[in-house]
Amino acid sequence: MDQGQPNSAPKEPFGLDEPQAPHPPALTDNERLLAGLSYLSQLVVPAVMPVILLLTDEAKKSDFVRFHAIHGLALFVATVIYELAAVIIFVIIGAIAPALACLTWILFVAPVAVLIYYGVRAFQGRRDDIPWLTKFL
Repeated sequence: MDQGQPNSAPKEPFGLDEPQAPHPPALTDNERLLAGLSYLSQLVVPAVMPVILLLTDEAKKSDFVRFHAIHGLALFVATVIYELAAVIIFVIIGAIAPALACLTWILFVAPVAVLIYYGVRAFQGRRDDIPWLTKFL
């Protein structure tokens, strides 16, 4: 031991002895419910719930609710753009091969599956990134 230095506890390798960041506060059931409804409510009344959440104090208090309200609103905009493109594809396929037009209805159902997936993940308390959309936001 070096004579000039005071006796101190040995350092842990890889910085394990450094203080850890505090865990984020546990999510309440209300926060998870509102975050999930940001997506799932759009199946009934599009864009209303995320806008209401962004205008209330709940989004100011909870970063989790604000995150999902913004993503829910952005997903609504992306869904509108997608549905317009799906209509164009449906019309083109219907004009070229009318028999295939009966199969293209699946294009219109795809956004419903995406909204349900992210709504369920928000109910579980997860904060998932939506590919391409999260980076854009």
